[in-house]
Amino acid sequence: MDEVVPENTVPQQQLAQPEPTTKKHKRHLPEVLTVRDWKDYLGESMLIIFSVALALVVTEYFNSLHEKQQTKEVIEQLKAELTNNKKAETLQYVYQLQVLKNIDAALSNPVLAKKFIDSGAMHLETIAPAGIKYRDRN
Repeated sequence: MDEVVPENTVPQQQLAQPEPTTKKHKRHLPEVLTVRDWKDYLGESMLIIFSVALALVVTEYFNSLHEKQQTKEVIEQLKAELTNNKKAETLQYVYQLQVLKNIDAALSNPVLAKKFIDSGAMHLETIAPAGIKYRDRN
C-alpha cells in the first residue's frame, strides 16, 4: 500500500540531517529556564544580608582596633610633650628668678644700675643675659 504523505510534512531522511549554518542564518540555542520557588529566593536573600552584616561587624572591629592604637599613640605623645614642657617651664622659672635677683641688685647697687642704663640706653644683657624670652613656649 502506498503511503500518502501530506504536503506540509518533511520526510524522515531530511529531518535527521542538520541544516548547514551560514553567516546569514544563526543557529538558535535552546533557552534554559531555572524554576525557583520562594524558599530559594529567601535563602539567597538571607545569605546576602548575613554577608553584609558580617562585613560591617568585621570592619567596625578593625576600625575600633585602629582607633585604640591611634589614641594610645596620641596619649604617649601628649605625655612626652607635657614632660618636656614641665622641664622647660622649670628652667624658665629658675632663669626668671635670677633676672629678678639681678633687677633687685641693680636697684640696690648704683654701680650695677649705671651698667644697666648708660647714657639713656638700656643694656639688657647685664640683667637678663639670655634675653627676655628665655625658652619661651609661645
